[in-house]
Order: sequence, then C-alpha cells, then structure tokens
Amino acid sequence: MPTTQTFAVDVNNDGISDLVYLTSPTNTIGGEFSVNINNGDGTFKPPVVYPTGTTALTPLTWGDFNHDGKLDIVAAVPPNQIALWLGNGDGTFQAPVTITPDFPAGTTLSSSTIAAADFEHNGNLDLVVSGYIGNDNFSGPWDVFLLHGDGQGHFTEPTVIYQPTSGWLVDTILTGDFDSDNNADVAIAEYLPCAPPATACIGDTSETNVLALFGDGTGSFAPVDVTTIDGAMSLAAADLNNDAATDLYGIQLIPEGSKTQLAVFLGHYGRQFGYLFTTVPSALTNIDSQVVAADFDGTGHWALAALRDTFNDPDTQMVYFLNAGTPNVTIVTGPSPAGVNSYQTGPAVGNFNGDTKPDIAIVSNPAFQSPTSTIVTGINANTQGFYGSCNYPTSGQGIHLCSPTTTTGSPVTFSASANSFGQLRKMELWVDGNKLGEDHLNWGQSSYFNLTGSTLSPGTHDGTIFAADIDNTLQRYDFTFTVQ
Repeated sequence: MPTTQTFAVDVNNDGISDLVYLTSPTNTIGGEFSVNINNGDGTFKPPVVYPTGTTALTPLTWGDFNHDGKLDIVAAVPPNQIALWLGNGDGTFQAPVTITPDFPAGTTLSSSTIAAADFEHNGNLDLVVSGYIGNDNFSGPWDVFLLHGDGQGHFTEPTVIYQPTSGWLVDTILTGDFDSDNNADVAIAEYLPCAPPATACIGDTSETNVLALFGDGTGSFAPVDVTTIDGAMSLAAADLNNDAATDLYGIQLIPEGSKTQLAVFLGHYGRQFGYLFTTVPSALTNIDSQVVAADFDGTGHWALAALRDTFNDPDTQMVYFLNAGTPNVTIVTGPSPAGVNSYQTGPAVGNFNGDTKPDIAIVSNPAFQSPTSTIVTGINANTQGFYGSCNYPTSGQGIHLCSPTTTTGSPVTFSASANSFGQLRKMELWVDGNKLGEDHLNWGQSSYFNLTGSTLSPGTHDGTIFAADIDNTLQRYDFTFTVQ
C-alpha cells in the first residue's frame, strides 16, 4: 500500500507512540489510513486499515473531539464532508461519523493538510480546512474555513478565515501560538503553480507564500505575511528556541541556482518573525518534505531530522540539522535505520520504547506502488546529554510528577513530564500560590519540566504543575509535599 503521510500519535492511551498513516489500496493517491499499535519496544502490531470512503487523498488530524479522554481521528473527505472516527481508547476506532457542513455551494474540500485546536476558548476542538469552488483546484477561488466544534464530535458553521489571492492554492495548514498570547494561531503555505512558459520550476511550483493568521481567542484572525520565495517550500511548526512562541521551519527549493536551504522563522510576541537561513550543501539536495523536530542529542537545543531522497538508491540517508532555531546550525548525516527501502515516508518522531528520548519511525516500501509496507524504527541510543529525568505518563494525556516525593529536603528538585492529545507549549510550576518556574521543552505530544535548587522553608507546601497546549487548554496536577 503506497504511503503518503505518517504520524506518531498515542491511539491506545498507554503513553507510547503508535503510527497512523495514509495509504492507498490501489494506484490511487488515497482511500484509507492504517493504524499500527506499538508493542512498547519499538516494534508494531500488524496494521488495521480504515477506509475513508473515497479514492481521493483525505488529509487527517487528531484530538479528543468528544471529551471522553480517548484520541479520535478526523478527515476532510471530498467533495464536502468531514469524517470522524471516534476512538475506543484501545487503539481501535468506531465506524466513522460523517458530517456535511454548510459550505458555500460548489465547494470541494482539498487535499491540503488540516489542523485542529480550540480557537474560541470554549473547551471544544475546532477544525481548519481548505477548499475551492470550480471544476478543479486550479480554477478556484479558494477559501480557508474554520469549522466550529461542538464538543460532541460535530462541526458546524463554516467560517471563511482567509482567501488566497486569485491563482494561489493552499498546500499546508498548521497550528501554533506564534506570538505566545495563549490563543491558537494558524500558519498556511500557499503556492502559485507553474504555467507555460515558466521554466526551472521545482515540484510544479513557481512561488510559495507563507503567512500566519493570528487568532484572538474568539475565532477571528489577523493575517501577517511571513515570506514569499521562488520555488517550493515545505512547512512545519515547533518551538525551536524554547521561548513559548511556536516557530515555523521548512526546506526551501529555489530554482535560481538550484539552491536548497533550511528556513527558520522564529515566532515573537510582537507578531513578528525572526529569519534564519542555512544553505544545504549541494551533495545533500532532495531532502524529503516531512521534517520533524526534537532534542535528539540531549543538548537542550532542538534539532530537525529528515530523509534524503536518493532516487531508487537503497542506501537512504538521514539528515540532521543540529541547533535549529539558532544562527549556528550544523548539518550532519547518517544512514537510515536498517531496513529502509527506496520509497519511504517520514520520519515521524515519537516515544516508541517508553524511555525519555525521542525516536524516529519510517514507513518503507520496496517499490513505488508496492502492496506492502514495512515500519522501520530508529531507537535513540544516545548515552550523552539530558532528555529529562522523569519518564512520560503511561497515558496519552496526563502529567507525571517524579520529584519531589511526599517528604524532601531543601533545596528541592522538581521533575515532571506531560503527554497531550494536542500540541503542548509549556509546563509551569506553582508552589503555595507563587509561580516558581516555566519550561518549554516540548516535542511531539510530550513535554518535560526540571527545576533544581529551590530553597523552601520547612513545613508542608502545596504544589501545582500545569501543562498548556498552544490553545491554552490546561492540564493540572496538584500535590502536597513536606520539606524537612
């Protein structure tokens, strides 16, 4: 089954990342998604396949859309439906619930990525999707819609939050909090297709435009242009410099001079972005578009990982951008995990063996339209660095406090970790009503917190750990400890 997207998410609520990926049963480009449950050691059970009811590419996202503490999966199904697979909490999903929102007449949902967050601070997850009106996606016009979630698994009242300029197509939709104001924002990559007599086009794209839609917490958005380039660009989001503002990053393929570079746009509370560019050596071109972020080497600085497409060469190559989010990016390479074939998607980053270190997984195919796929896992074997001293919760969402225990001495060490069905932004520590610390050490659906050397008076103290998502959805863990 040819694979088109790969995600690491915890679908059975055990604290270990599983895999969800779009697949195709035939030579088409969509039609189903597969779920592989992790055995807890980096190996996976056979896939369970869920048809989407169409042969079109159906972008996926996930979250707890009905407040039952179980992860659900949602897809945008052309021409105009939303399909929701409610999770049973054990890695299986119920038959899809199909919703037909009241889109403008003639709207066809696109194959662009979709995203979920609580954009209105009502506790319900909403969706952002894109679509076009006309006979095909090139004729347009295009709209980006906010679908309002009701907290029971339904989405209503499509609201247009952005309209691309005529001729531009939406490619990527992401969420984040790019200005650190506790309101969820949206980032979009749109592109202008090549048209004769255009030359030197890469990926059939003549230009790419990146913009951020800053949310106000009520469902309204203010657009800010980030960059426009000649050529194609992938786009992803993570807090690369640990400042609680989500950043954007991607690989730019610029036709002029066939230049490839890593672009990082650092989010800022003033709704401005910092710009960092790193040229990729010509020997390392053809980097795949799925680029993931985590602290792979335990330095406290986030790195990016991607696969280099070697065009039928079985010796595929991993490319790492160390110190991403700083001006001092170092590019290193290494072999892909053993077993990767010529056609693959990923990497996906997750906690695949239950320790505190980020791992990678790749879905590999022996041929472009192979009916079978192989999951190849790279378990992080780094023995240096610091990845957090507290194992992650044994649930898909929750907070695990490792220190202090009930009784402790002073100074006090605080250590905790968190998982979320959403996108974590920060963890905070409060003691006796006072904020003692904040960490932004987030990767994938996980985050960790460490604070050492806190001098507290003898006696009993009340502590609270908060874990906040990008939309300020909060998890809270209260505890009491005694300082001797």
